[in-house]
Amino acid sequence: MIRDITLGQYYPEDSVIHRLDPRVKTVATILFIVALFLVNNVWGYVIAAGFLAVVIKLSKVPFKYMIKGMKTIVFLLCITVVFNLFLTPGEPLVSLWKLTITKEGLKTAFFMAFRLSFLIIGSSVMTLTTTPNHLTDGMEKLMNPLKRALDEKGFDPTNKDHWLVVCGDCYDRGDDSELVLNYLMSLERKILIRGNHDLLLRDLC
Repeated sequence: MIRDITLGQYYPEDSVIHRLDPRVKTVATILFIVALFLVNNVWGYVIAAGFLAVVIKLSKVPFKYMIKGMKTIVFLLCITVVFNLFLTPGEPLVSLWKLTITKEGLKTAFFMAFRLSFLIIGSSVMTLTTTPNHLTDGMEKLMNPLKRALDEKGFDPTNKDHWLVVCGDCYDRGDDSELVLNYLMSLERKILIRGNHDLLLRDLC
């Protein structure tokens, strides 16, 4: 069962999708998942299926490897479909004892089954084509404006010729102050000039 879980595993391959920036893949996956929950018609799911098929083809990851991860959610998928079939009020189609399948329930169950399947496969594409380290780095860069700005300017912390000079106030107002300070302290080659906010922090400590 554990071997059937493809979400979170990496599949080494030389493809366009593998070479994409992890940040691009992360944002694209989030947008794809959001779109799945906004779509409410057949054509929307046809487009989503087409998009997913193209991405899988470009990733060079075998499709059978992609759907292998679906085995882990078959039970959840069945429960979701059954609940939607019998518990969604609307126009009756079939009655089984005290249970009734409605037109609206059938539609909702159909959409929910595709939605969950596409969600798992779409998320698997990202993890199968991105190493855990690259994925973590990508997430960190997305959440850290300072690192994004330094990357754009070509700063490379592994380059012995690159030094970062901070002209005061390493610690300032904002939600990411601790994140910024931790990043600066992790650099080997840096010059940190103490500012008035840094003095305030020192006095508080």
